[in-house]
Amino acid sequence: LSRLGRNYVQAGYYTDEFFIEHNIRFIAINDGIDTIKEDNDIAAFHHVLNEIYPKQVSKKVRQVKRKSAEQGKFMGSQAPYGYMKSPEDKHILIIDEEAAVIVRRLFNEFASGDSARLIADRLNSQNIDRPRFYHYRKMGRVNPLSEQKNVWGSATVLQLLRNQVYIGNMIQGKRQVVSFKTKKMRTVGPENWIVVENTHEPIIERELWDRVHSLMD
Repeated sequence: LSRLGRNYVQAGYYTDEFFIEHNIRFIAINDGIDTIKEDNDIAAFHHVLNEIYPKQVSKKVRQVKRKSAEQGKFMGSQAPYGYMKSPEDKHILIIDEEAAVIVRRLFNEFASGDSARLIADRLNSQNIDRPRFYHYRKMGRVNPLSEQKNVWGSATVLQLLRNQVYIGNMIQGKRQVVSFKTKKMRTVGPENWIVVENTHEPIIERELWDRVHSLMD
């Protein structure tokens, strides 16, 4: 039964309704289940127990990841724009100089009085890849969302300007899965973020960060 499914609602639907309605005989030898018979009441308990196992595994995995994040280890699948994972340790960020040049440019131009819209227009006029497209180009792969336009917008510029990763701080836990049964994510409030300072080399100076955020405020 555990091979049929570990979601007790869905697995129960198949064994109790779908298979019977469609004249499908399902046999689980180890669990003593045969849908051609009527004495399969124990199947419901098997379905519940089968779901508990992946639920416990998921909980343990989340606990390990959170503990690692609290230690300042990078736990994301994709490094932030301007950084890349260290070849020696994937949990450590090192500067990607090609993209870091653009990050410094964003901060300096905004600090000098340029708007996010003006900065974005300037990047577009120079055909500079936006972060997502840059990421896939560096990997030598085609962006799976290639229908998106490779165009900078003011929202992208502001998002980068607000990211503390550029002053050496690791901010993680901004999103979490709704349930172990789904990959759907939900946003977490700032009060529950995992913030660890000085975990990697900063791209910009703290003085420049403060100046930019003073202007944004």
